Amino acid sequence: MLVPMTAGSPTRGTNTARPRRGRPPRADARRRVLEAAAKLFADHGYEQTTVEDLIQESGVSRGTFYKHFDSREAVLAELYQNVVDELMRDTLDAIDNAPDVGTMIRNGLAAYINRYRGAGALAGEVIDRQYAIAELRQRREQAIARYVGHINHRLQILGFDPIDPILLDALLCAVDRYAEQLIRQGGAMVPEHLALLIHTAELVFAQR
Repeated sequence: MLVPMTAGSPTRGTNTARPRRGRPPRADARRRVLEAAAKLFADHGYEQTTVEDLIQESGVSRGTFYKHFDSREAVLAELYQNVVDELMRDTLDAIDNAPDVGTMIRNGLAAYINRYRGAGALAGEVIDRQYAIAELRQRREQAIARYVGHINHRLQILGFDPIDPILLDALLCAVDRYAEQLIRQGGAMVPEHLALLIHTAELVFAQR
């Protein structure tokens, strides 16, 4: 039970310190910058957002910002990686839980496209720059290479030969571009389009 202090109540040993306000602790600063960037890039666009905007929105000092990130581009690169990691997690889960190749194709494609669309305006900002910024381009290539390796590994577990990596790379790039166009146009996934992608994937998988 809390007892209110009176004028004569002892104060020794009583913690009367109030929570500090102001800038966040350094351990929290990186996350705050990323959250601020995700909001500002989605609301106003990458090009219209400055480092000063990120500092003001996140509540960190300029020195703390540059301790964690070299530039605004470095912030975008980390956000891009976060989007890629979420895409990969959902897609690979769908692939790994599929009991057969047909289900793997259908569920993997649907998971990838739906997660991409779910990233919303931020994904649109990332997409518009992933070919122009060298680091984002490299990370995209690494992600596709990981998909190729994982899919072929899963095929071997299911008792099938791996697919030619060149064909699989081309298929994944086509799916990626389709998801990009959906985000740019703000449209829903068209069932006929998904069916066509599935059919194309089945043709590629038949080449193994």
